[in-house]
Amino acid sequence: MKSKIYHLLVALMVTIFTSCEGEKDLYTVEGLLPIITNNLYMVGSAGPTAWDINNPYALTRVEGEKYLFVYHGELTPGEIKMCIAVGNWNVAFIRPMENGEKIGKDPITDQSFQMYAGDPDNKWVVTENGIYTLTFDLKNWTLTSVYEGPVPGPEKGSVDPVNVYLVGDAPIGGWTVDNPTRMTKVEPYKFTYEGYLTDTGHTGNGELKACMELGNWNVDWIRPLSNGVEINENGVADKNFTITKFPDDRWKVTKAGFYRIDMDFKEWTIEVTPIEAPAPPEFAPIKVDKLYITGYATPAGWTVNTPIELERDMADDYIFRYRGELKPGGFRFMHTLGSWNVEMIRAAAGTPDVCSTDFSDVKFDYYAGEPDANFMVTEYGEYTITLNLRDWTISSHYEVAGRPDPYPILTENLYLVGDALATGWDIINPTVLKKTGLYTFVYEGSLKADGAGELKACLEKGSYDAKFIRPLSQGCEINKQGVADPNFTYTNLPDDKWKVTESGDYRLTFDLENWTITVEVLE
Repeated sequence: MKSKIYHLLVALMVTIFTSCEGEKDLYTVEGLLPIITNNLYMVGSAGPTAWDINNPYALTRVEGEKYLFVYHGELTPGEIKMCIAVGNWNVAFIRPMENGEKIGKDPITDQSFQMYAGDPDNKWVVTENGIYTLTFDLKNWTLTSVYEGPVPGPEKGSVDPVNVYLVGDAPIGGWTVDNPTRMTKVEPYKFTYEGYLTDTGHTGNGELKACMELGNWNVDWIRPLSNGVEINENGVADKNFTITKFPDDRWKVTKAGFYRIDMDFKEWTIEVTPIEAPAPPEFAPIKVDKLYITGYATPAGWTVNTPIELERDMADDYIFRYRGELKPGGFRFMHTLGSWNVEMIRAAAGTPDVCSTDFSDVKFDYYAGEPDANFMVTEYGEYTITLNLRDWTISSHYEVAGRPDPYPILTENLYLVGDALATGWDIINPTVLKKTGLYTFVYEGSLKADGAGELKACLEKGSYDAKFIRPLSQGCEINKQGVADPNFTYTNLPDDKWKVTESGDYRLTFDLENWTITVEVLE
């Protein structure tokens, strides 16, 4: 696209007429037009105000220098670009010459940039968390970057937390900072937790890290010194931890079981000890007024606030039924809304899968905590699930084959997001698919296996809280052989994504009537 005008004005021709004893000479001056502005702002996931175009971060003009603007502060891994106006994505932005030019520990001196509105949406990529000094020379259209060092963090013994919470798919609370798994403070600087840790979880990773406050992902986290430090029956592979925002290192549970975790914030050490499983709960009829089903297999997904209420039998207060669609995935039952840390009805050991083969009067378990044993659906369909709370049994009857709502999906737009794409995880400016039929959309272009190489699809811009089109399981592979499973689903959680394992040029066709994706290699 070298023929595209990348600069607002690539060359300036200034004609100057001067008089010398009645004669006029013509002079020509060539060069870049200086960018004249009183303000320069940063937007992007790596910067202090992220993608808030209404509140971008203002750089500082160098005293006595009309065209020099400086940013000095923390940058996190992510993307940035610069603008001179607030509140409008349609104006010209200062961008790198090539999309994805890196800002990291290596210094950058007088690197050329460009300025234009529209596509391609080139952005710089910050690769390392740290303190940076970025200098933008608006006269010469250049960027200079200096990595000043890591972000200063707390020192050992300087932090005595009031609370510590475990977050991840290994502990009971899952990936939530609003209602995570709380550790118990046993004395100053020391916390402990006893409970079940899974080696898979809903995302299949069995990971965990810890934080000291609720409701905020943008905090310093308690982490291992390197990613993937193992927790198993032998304890923890490295007893030292650190407290930092980045990199996003986590412990990895490689053997599910009951454990005791002890953290010492004076020495910054962690001890992990296997313990015996607690005794099963005492058997007694379960008396509840209402019962709900929650889980990935249900139309409501994993939610403790808006699960689906079961029907209570008119003749027997201990009998509850769910009649409706279920898709492949897990589910369990709850009688109290708003919290995961309550007694729930769960699958007992040896519970058969919910599928086209019926089963009757199979014993279930009922407890709070772990193991996080879910009933598992292996076939799409309409089901009647019956629970007998007097006898602690569950029965499943397969009615007809089916798919979850809405089916089909009718929309005017479909977008792709993910680091497999040139636009990355930019939900404001995702990759737009071409509508080729009432229910079909096509993407033709490059897919990258770099990094996680992941992608998913959405019907609307601007919100990661909306439903996404996803594979039926995390990491469903896309490569030059096609796609491992052509079926997809449409849900909020779990956050499953396709994984590109071979870089190349592809055609992806989404069929929103039949809920399938086809993958072809472009010649």
